[in-house]
Amino acid sequence: MATANLVPNGTVKIVMYSLGPYTNLDDIPYDDTDYVYASGIGCSGYYSYTDMPEYGIILGATIYFRCWKVGSDPGYASAGFWIDDNLYSPNTVYPTATPTTYSNSSSNNPKTGVAWTYNDINSIATKLSMAGTWSTTTVYCSQIYIQVNYTPSATPSYFIPKIMKHKSIP
Repeated sequence: MATANLVPNGTVKIVMYSLGPYTNLDDIPYDDTDYVYASGIGCSGYYSYTDMPEYGIILGATIYFRCWKVGSDPGYASAGFWIDDNLYSPNTVYPTATPTTYSNSSSNNPKTGVAWTYNDINSIATKLSMAGTWSTTTVYCSQIYIQVNYTPSATPSYFIPKIMKHKSIP
């Protein structure tokens, strides 16, 4: 099995209480000094991703998101697949003060219930939602990306270089 990591490359939807820019979330490995945050009212971000070339058979997709909170009251973070203006398979977590990477996996496209296709993967987005409490808790997120697991295709024989024997020049 092989993996491909897709990082955010744009925002697909702007809402009244939007989280910060995707450039604060696109670091692999993570950078906890570069983040988006929410205090009080819930905020959401809708992020598009880099395209994935066709490498083989897709086995599944996992959203990874790294969050933490500062404050004594609870807050939440939730990430799910955003497909055709609908949210699928959200994973809601209640972060602690320690930055933690959470995940949300789907072996099939959650909209169709069948195996992922490259068209599905290349048109997918994620919705990240977060909220703290008005004055006591802020929730932070420093990373979100999609990891695609796949079985590589066999390399066609015409891509395998041939070893040539050369005569020595006296």
